[in-house]
Amino acid sequence: MRDASTLLTKVLAAACGKKFSLALLSNGTMEHWGDHSAGESGDGKYGSKKLLPSAVTITDLVTIAAGADHVVVLRADGQVWAWGSNSMGQLGRSLGMTASAVPERVRGLDNIKAVAAGVKTSLAVRADGTAWAWGDNRDGLLGVGSLATAVDAPAQVLISPGVPLDRVTALAVGRLESTKLGVVAATHKLALLSDGSMRTWGPNGSGQLGDGTTSAATSPVRVIAKILPFDSPLFTRVRAVAAGGFHCLVIRDDGSVFGWGDNGWHQLAHAGVYLPGSLIPIAIHVSATTGLSGIMNIAAGDRAGLAIGSG
Repeated sequence: MRDASTLLTKVLAAACGKKFSLALLSNGTMEHWGDHSAGESGDGKYGSKKLLPSAVTITDLVTIAAGADHVVVLRADGQVWAWGSNSMGQLGRSLGMTASAVPERVRGLDNIKAVAAGVKTSLAVRADGTAWAWGDNRDGLLGVGSLATAVDAPAQVLISPGVPLDRVTALAVGRLESTKLGVVAATHKLALLSDGSMRTWGPNGSGQLGDGTTSAATSPVRVIAKILPFDSPLFTRVRAVAAGGFHCLVIRDDGSVFGWGDNGWHQLAHAGVYLPGSLIPIAIHVSATTGLSGIMNIAAGDRAGLAIGSG
């Protein structure tokens, strides 16, 4: 564990769970601090919290992701490892194992180029552009063609029976953990494709799928630019994606930012005008007439958005 006077430096990326935080360092190692009651620290121990960052016993990392109380990471060799809670099979392990306090390799996955984590869900993208998911599958909203409540091994995301989702370059998963009734909710998923278009699936009560409806989707649907009776045009030219509680944010190739879904906390920041939400992407504004531009990176919280500019 670090001394309280020592700064955490050489950080390449960070991720946050419900009550813990992670940092990926430039040497391919990572550190954890905060809650580890489900083994999120990856050091073989379960406890209430860590006050200072401490090293996780895994190396050669290129990507880290955090769910509510589990961790998913990608190593340089294309393997995926996970630890923490396994309450819905989100570690890719048998449901008989409720948690793991040490990193475990996710079976059945290789040649992986990207990973993402939701509340109790994990996703990965293979080098061939296919998407794989495991964990919480209530109402079939994991998108893998199964009706099981939980899927405890990676399964291919399908557009329709026998037709896989492919050409995926990046994934994002919604972040909200509880509903107004106080129960854990399924989260929406967002896939960026190589042609700059997107597919989404999962719950859609706030229009967070961006397909012009509020109907949940058990398989990926297209994010559209305009609602038309037939053949609605796709929303394209996207290069980065983020998913919040009930909304999504994306960066287009010109550095502009668009969002859709819930706007109850002004997370869509549209033209200085309050809208309850949007079923399709709308531009994020910094004033009534000026759109947000020159953006290099974005992130979405439960009810907020963040952007990093080029200057």
